[in-house]
Amino acid sequence: MKDQIRLNYEKEVNELVELGNSLKADGTSIKMIAKTLYSFRRLIGLKYKYKRNYEYREKIFERNLKKYGDVLGPRFEYLENKYNRNYEEIINASYRVNNDYEKLKKENKFEE
Repeated sequence: MKDQIRLNYEKEVNELVELGNSLKADGTSIKMIAKTLYSFRRLIGLKYKYKRNYEYREKIFERNLKKYGDVLGPRFEYLENKYNRNYEEIINASYRVNNDYEKLKKENKFEE
């Protein structure tokens, strides 16, 4: 079951859709939209990681470091390579949360 921290995190990530739509309507370049949404998503992630206790946060950092080479998750360059510089895909990735959260929580023994 998702706790309030996770629910708030998912809500803020979902709100990025509005920002993306606004930037598109303003005529912002697709690459700049992708970079902006990526940056906001990373800040949201950082905010909520620091709402967790130290041990929980360190396990998340350890997992991210192993998977992405960065404690906060994938860097923009990683996503450019993963999606072959398809900035629409990076934008869409910025809107998604990890749906396997509960599974990862259990596998990595994330506990509050």
